[in-house]
Amino acid sequence: MLLKDSFSGSHQEQIATYFCQVYFTFDLEKQQFIYLNPAVENILARRPVAIIENPAILLDYLHPEDQEYVHAEYQNLMQGQVKRR
Repeated sequence: MLLKDSFSGSHQEQIATYFCQVYFTFDLEKQQFIYLNPAVENILARRPVAIIENPAILLDYLHPEDQEYVHAEYQNLMQGQVKRR
């Protein structure tokens, strides 16, 4: 889930702390993660702060067949073409 607005310290973030799946907040304008829940450490064996400081780390975890898709979706986000589900 990509979100434009930060909700640091909110109830959503407090709840996300207990999720077993990775949950994050990403600021599109600043091009940085604002929040990564602790599940990222269990799933990827990386501390959230390491990913916040170097988001490109996540590219190492992409399956080669998914890299083109992720790159295209990122470009769409940067152009303001956000898909709502």
